[in-house]
Amino acid sequence: MVEIRINKRRIIPTLVFITIPILGIAYYTFFTEKGKANSIMVYVFFLILVLAFYSIYRIVKMILSDQPVLTISKSFVEINEGGNPISFIWPKISNWEVIKGKNNHFLIIETDEQKKKLNITWLEKEPAEIEELMNQFFLK
Repeated sequence: MVEIRINKRRIIPTLVFITIPILGIAYYTFFTEKGKANSIMVYVFFLILVLAFYSIYRIVKMILSDQPVLTISKSFVEINEGGNPISFIWPKISNWEVIKGKNNHFLIIETDEQKKKLNITWLEKEPAEIEELMNQFFLK
């Protein structure tokens, strides 16, 4: 069984890179006279700020939980999104593939009942390694 977690070395610098400008814009919007003068901007940015921090919170929560995002074994594949694991046993999987999107790589798993798409760009293993593991276990 192979457990694949989020690659902390990749995602933490990205989170910092995203968080610092958001905090700077929040400071400008809420704590300077120029920012406060434009009330529409304050309301719009507040909504954007809530969504941004919610997204950052979810990522930080996933990093701190240290749960595997993807588990591949001889009998099943499990995707853990937000603490909700979804298991696919190999005989039920009708198709799977690793595809390259515009900026990300995705693992797509299909069964007769559902189709699940997982962003594998930020994981410990490279997309090619994940594809190789899937091929190894799928053929057994």
